[in-house]
Amino acid sequence: DGVELLYSHADTAESIKLQFDKCVALFEDIKIDSVAAADTGRIVFANAIDMQFRGLQFRSPDSTYNLSADLINYSSRNKVFEVTDFKVAPTLADTAAFYAAAQQQHSMYLMQFDKVRFTNLHLDRFFHRNILFADTLYIDGPDINIFKDRTYPPLVESKVGYFPHQRLLQASSTIMLKGMVVRNAHISYAERGEKTGQTGTLNFSNLNIRAGNITNDSNLIKKNPYCLVDAHATMLGSSPVNVQFRFYLNSTDGRFDATGQVQRITAAQLNKISI
Repeated sequence: DGVELLYSHADTAESIKLQFDKCVALFEDIKIDSVAAADTGRIVFANAIDMQFRGLQFRSPDSTYNLSADLINYSSRNKVFEVTDFKVAPTLADTAAFYAAAQQQHSMYLMQFDKVRFTNLHLDRFFHRNILFADTLYIDGPDINIFKDRTYPPLVESKVGYFPHQRLLQASSTIMLKGMVVRNAHISYAERGEKTGQTGTLNFSNLNIRAGNITNDSNLIKKNPYCLVDAHATMLGSSPVNVQFRFYLNSTDGRFDATGQVQRITAAQLNKISI
């Protein structure tokens, strides 16, 4: 009980302090020798491992956000990694305090996920070769709230290279994910206007997303250079919206195509987001 773990990335030397209320782990068929050390199918010298962590808490490297999870489970037998009640919250939860410290137009995030689950996750490949390999990532019940105060000075930074597939290609780990499913999500984006000081809010509810071929592996991209995303939601309370994306993973300039449709939107709804 009361476990503290300091994890350091071998390439960057950056460290993260992880704290758990309780940790239970079962290791089977442990062999500590040179043969076992070279066996990439083993995790920390064990042929099979089951782990459960309760009460995870840690902070982002810059201490801006607190991250927590109620329960984390992993089994190397069925290769399922599951996180329950995962939360990301700013260290300074009050918006006035957050922007008093930031002094710029940083977005403020508050996120909660009922459950995050990887199927057929090969954790041994991540430990030995820094490869995130899994079949499907399921994200259930995410509630994401974003706020930006435009009365503060804007950030002076380039927007080049910030599209989702560009960030994917820039990832320090090799990612091989066949698909992702987001179910029953809610996203709220609120913005305080620079001139009026008033706040407008854009809400998406009942958001469901399916994505395929999420990878930055050059060999997989040669076989299939497209990441396809299909999203359906309700916008501003009652207006159905759907959008489809085609991301070109082999593009050098972040190319993507998007098509979509919004139905039954009214002037009264648009008034809620005008500031």
